[in-house]
Amino acid sequence: MDSILKSRKRLAFSRSVVVALCLGFIGGMVLQSITGMPPLLGDGRFVLDAAGSRSIQPVRRCDCVQNATHEIQPPSGVPSTGTGVQKLDQSSPPPCWRNETVELVPPSEGSTNQIGSQNCLRDESEYEWRAVKKLPQQFIHTNSDYHRRNYTKLPPQDKPPLNMSLLAMAVGFKHKTHVDAIVRRFSGDHFQVVLFHYDNTVDKWRQYDWFQRVLHIQSEGQGKWWFAKRFLHPDVVAPYEYIFIWDEDLNVKNCDPHKFIDVMRRNELQIAQPGLEGVSHWPVTRHVKHPQNETEIHLRTSMGKSNGQPCSNTNITAPPCAGYVEIMAPVIEHKVWRCVWHMIHNDLIGGWGLDFLLHVCVDGPPEKHIGIVDSQFVVHDDGRSIYAKAEGNQTANAANDYGKAVLRRNYWELEEYFKRWGAALSANNTKS
Repeated sequence: MDSILKSRKRLAFSRSVVVALCLGFIGGMVLQSITGMPPLLGDGRFVLDAAGSRSIQPVRRCDCVQNATHEIQPPSGVPSTGTGVQKLDQSSPPPCWRNETVELVPPSEGSTNQIGSQNCLRDESEYEWRAVKKLPQQFIHTNSDYHRRNYTKLPPQDKPPLNMSLLAMAVGFKHKTHVDAIVRRFSGDHFQVVLFHYDNTVDKWRQYDWFQRVLHIQSEGQGKWWFAKRFLHPDVVAPYEYIFIWDEDLNVKNCDPHKFIDVMRRNELQIAQPGLEGVSHWPVTRHVKHPQNETEIHLRTSMGKSNGQPCSNTNITAPPCAGYVEIMAPVIEHKVWRCVWHMIHNDLIGGWGLDFLLHVCVDGPPEKHIGIVDSQFVVHDDGRSIYAKAEGNQTANAANDYGKAVLRRNYWELEEYFKRWGAALSANNTKS
């Protein structure tokens, strides 16, 4: 009798399991027909449908290569911390192995956009865009801007945004004289100005008559490239023709931004900077006083070396001989900015190393489309201002210690940036 009861219980349990599985399958099919989403397996994978049109399978991977040695040779003159900038041994897993990325395979049809994660890239595939594709196309606004609207008026009464360029600076109140002069140079309806405040002094700037027309963003202790990565997303700055990302300590007496843009257009420059006087780190960016009736720009220098090759060799077109601007005062055309923004790493905030890779974002030969505008030049008055705290009551020793700490981080970031670039190149070569 006991054995019969046990057999019946097992049979009833088996039937319950079968019924539950059938109900689950039917429910999944109903859900798929309603939402268009393929049913999900327990491990997070999607079931392939018959036509294969929704065959999307998340996979965890990171485009970095293990056990690879990369020889990165930045131009001579790049300082080293002693841990080896010239040869970077990547025998240990690169940093991005610590932050795996989910890539959706296969990618969407015609989708080439890339989204940056901590240290890797992944495809922005159909999985992310499926909801967007459901919207009426004429209803979608893909971009934004910094243009202000009047909350007390109806939208038709808003002042329409003009074709403008953008000035973005990280500023501290200790440089108020420089900042005031720069902002006044970028006055009028043709420039939007964004000030990133790193010293919590926004209210002190209210004394200036331009305060209300400038957009203010504040986060204590952060630098220009930290702000740029977070607040200059390509979709936000897309309406602006040129993006000026300048240091706060520039003397702009001899630089008219309107004329600067005219020079860039005439010479088809996609990335440029004003000629530098005062503190300048590379010969190519120094202001050249051209004789009358000669060119108003220069594209290369004969001084210095690149990868051990003298810049006097006109066949050398690599940075910093040519195709190079410094990160203190770059001006970047909007169509190039999306590429540049993706090259700014979220955790590397000093921007060191970025200047040596800007040329890869240019459409065409970098030695023809990256240049120095000599007719509109600036003086870099206080090249080491970034290494001093904003407070004026600190001791000399405290200021010196702070400066050394910032410099040490920048050197570390420079080496790390080149390591990641080498690892990424190896990953691409391996896949090809």
